[in-house]
Amino acid sequence: GDVYKRQAFRPVSMRSLISFTSVSALASPATHARAAEPEAPLDVVRGLVESIRSFERSEGGEPLSPIQEQKNRRTTESAHAALDFDGLARRSLGDTWQKLSEEKRRDFVALLKRLFAEVAYPSSSEFFGALEIDYTDAGLRGAQHVIAAEVSHPDEGLVDLEFHLEKVDGRWKVVDLHLDMVSLALD
Repeated sequence: GDVYKRQAFRPVSMRSLISFTSVSALASPATHARAAEPEAPLDVVRGLVESIRSFERSEGGEPLSPIQEQKNRRTTESAHAALDFDGLARRSLGDTWQKLSEEKRRDFVALLKRLFAEVAYPSSSEFFGALEIDYTDAGLRGAQHVIAAEVSHPDEGLVDLEFHLEKVDGRWKVVDLHLDMVSLALD
């Protein structure tokens, strides 16, 4: 059966989804000249946020133009490259992950990527808009590198974010986002 489909998923608030998506969508791909040198964690997070900010949104229900859709595909690829989707899926499903076949794991990761591309990135783009974000490189905490960010949003107030990154295949990737000290991967 579809083990993960029968699991009771915890509802995720829009603020949590937007925040997590915003963090993960900001990384930009390394340039060819720097391909051998992994991006610093702070650069990954800043790139992710800038990618998310550049996501095109529909205005007044009008469909996006082909050029806007192409730009969003590139933005999605860039944002996806900054996230460790396998790790996010594993953390979010907890013990259930071990019970899934490889096929079901791939299906869940694909579903998670689609959710980010179709819901989280566009919503995060709207949330972050032109807001000023103050970043602080908090350094290593065990195997994770933490980048703190503070955003003052007119509707949400002061939002504290912590991007948790780990080395995955030699590159820093976002493995979790803490919103007001709560892990979004585990919550």
